[in-house]
Amino acid sequence: MTRLSSSAVEYAIKLLEKRDLTQYQLVERLKRRGFTSDEIEETLAFLRRRRILDDRKFSFNFVEYATEVRKWGKLKIVSQLRKKGVDETTIAELEGEWDYSLEKERAYELANKYIRERKLDLSSLKDRRRLANFLYNRGFEYSIVLEVIEDTVENRYEI
Repeated sequence: MTRLSSSAVEYAIKLLEKRDLTQYQLVERLKRRGFTSDEIEETLAFLRRRRILDDRKFSFNFVEYATEVRKWGKLKIVSQLRKKGVDETTIAELEGEWDYSLEKERAYELANKYIRERKLDLSSLKDRRRLANFLYNRGFEYSIVLEVIEDTVENRYEI
């Protein structure tokens, strides 16, 4: 390892100590810092060998954070993972393990809170649209949004 590439490794580790990054994000930051392609490749290989850089682990941690803390739905999470440069194979693996019953539960909880806080009247088409947009913008699939609204309007789900 050359002197410059060891500084690339040191810089990469410094970045990863602050927060998890995907390989794509790390490459972009190393490029901005002026490291060469060879130095970047060498650094990535070094970090992967030592399991310091792992997009799969990053993705699973991100999904947990996004669902539990941010209360996002699958669509928004997948979109964010793509923006962060996670490969489609990893995303497909995550989607295959997706728990739709928990997703629905989160959507109901968010709808309940949103309705109470904004004192929505779901007999009003305007308020139903407002709720639908809120849930859809949080990344919930259209079918889940529809189900939540229908159940709430028909009082099958208590507010």
